[in-house]
Amino acid sequence: MLGGESAAMEDVDQKIDIEKPILRHQANEARYGEMIHDMVAKMIAVGWSDYLEEAISRVLCGELESKIEQCHGIFNRPLMVKAEEWLEQVMVGWLQWVYYRKDDMVGMWRRKLMLYLRQAYARVRNNEMLEIIGEYPETSFCIADIKHCLENTSQYNEFAKNVRSQISKRLLIPGIVTPLIIDQYIQTIRVMKLLDPSALLLGIADRINPT
Repeated sequence: MLGGESAAMEDVDQKIDIEKPILRHQANEARYGEMIHDMVAKMIAVGWSDYLEEAISRVLCGELESKIEQCHGIFNRPLMVKAEEWLEQVMVGWLQWVYYRKDDMVGMWRRKLMLYLRQAYARVRNNEMLEIIGEYPETSFCIADIKHCLENTSQYNEFAKNVRSQISKRLLIPGIVTPLIIDQYIQTIRVMKLLDPSALLLGIADRINPT
């Protein structure tokens, strides 16, 4: 991201900053919490707990997808820290109202949503890897975020498969000059070593033939 970088970065900050709770006054928060708790208790009592969980999952996962979509094309700054903070403060905070005094349920949802967030981020970045590799080292923050997600989701095989597919479709085609392929080969090795020091992802580079 080059032109108008400062203005664009400020815009992204506004989009992904931690959202403040809508209900600020303690009395309103208490009343809201009682209403949510009462509604959830009634749904569970009539055997609608599965419908409740399905609705919560659809709404919260959809919101996470929207947050991650805002990361498209932004490679020069860390984003996962803010995203995870937002999840903890906003989503988990809301779930504590839904499952009042049920820490086990809140903990289960927290783990599920955190995994979903990291998987979604890795998928989005997977589709942008040629740009991320090509712009390294300016994309170091983005690479660190991807590494964090892969370490916590074990998506290495899926990630490698998709990157190899991008390379085959966009680089290993007639008309691409050999020096460009060699540069991409070197950059790919550098980035894969950063993402996965165990060298599992280095097999991606084997699909680039610099000769």
